[in-house]
Amino acid sequence: MKNAGEVARMAEAQTEKMDRKVLWASLYAEARAEQGGAPVKLQFDYVVTDRVQRLLDDATAFLNELPNKPAATPRIRDGGVDDHIAREVLASRGLTSPVGVVMAQPLSAYRE
Repeated sequence: MKNAGEVARMAEAQTEKMDRKVLWASLYAEARAEQGGAPVKLQFDYVVTDRVQRLLDDATAFLNELPNKPAATPRIRDGGVDDHIAREVLASRGLTSPVGVVMAQPLSAYRE
């Protein structure tokens, strides 16, 4: 969280009429569980994990249900997302997925 204030300042510089605290909250603030909140605010998986595959499956199924069908089928075909190069990069550097996790923060953690 050491760079959270600077990230919020950069976001503010790229927007118009959006308060920095609102931008910070959208990036880092915790939400109540009944609103879909979870301890992890953002997770950088880098490769297609089971969690990422579920997100892809859900999004594709949703898009396929729309009238204009931006997704041609309700599921991405097997092999449609190839992350083998990303897996090789992680392995060559001795890293695992996720490569980063941002934990949700109370609004009181906001600093100007």
